[in-house]
Amino acid sequence: MPGSTEADKVTTLHHTDDSSSTDVTLEKPGISRHAVQLGSINFLVPQNVVSEVVDNTRYCRLPGSPIFLLGMGSVRAITFPIFDMHYLCGVQTSEAPIILLMNFEREPAAITVDRLPKIVQISEEQKTDSLPPLRQTLKSHIVAAYQAEDLCVELNFIDFFESSSKQT
Repeated sequence: MPGSTEADKVTTLHHTDDSSSTDVTLEKPGISRHAVQLGSINFLVPQNVVSEVVDNTRYCRLPGSPIFLLGMGSVRAITFPIFDMHYLCGVQTSEAPIILLMNFEREPAAITVDRLPKIVQISEEQKTDSLPPLRQTLKSHIVAAYQAEDLCVELNFIDFFESSSKQT
């Protein structure tokens, strides 16, 4: 494959009979993930989580809730918290944010993002220790970061949502 290096390849042995074997070189598979953009950061949408962009979602602010909780939204009789990722990431926006609803096993939750989800290819070789500036509330839930075309951050959303709900 053009542009591949030896580090991008895996060699396996394919035995044709008891006396000989053939080397077969295969490309290491990258992992395709959906990512949503927030400023210059791409957050990876968790695998095996159904997510959807919800348009024109109205929400109700909860008195006494933390500033990063925009409020509670509702769609198709499903009520969910909406977390302001712009605030948590220190990203300013002049446009109305897009709300991405993620349906986890236990409960749904939503986050604000700038762009619709896109597919990115990531691999273990792209892991980086370099993290964008984030508030501690969010930083403690980062699982990994990958330097693909753009920086992609894998966040443990379930832990984040659960710990945030204890603060509300």
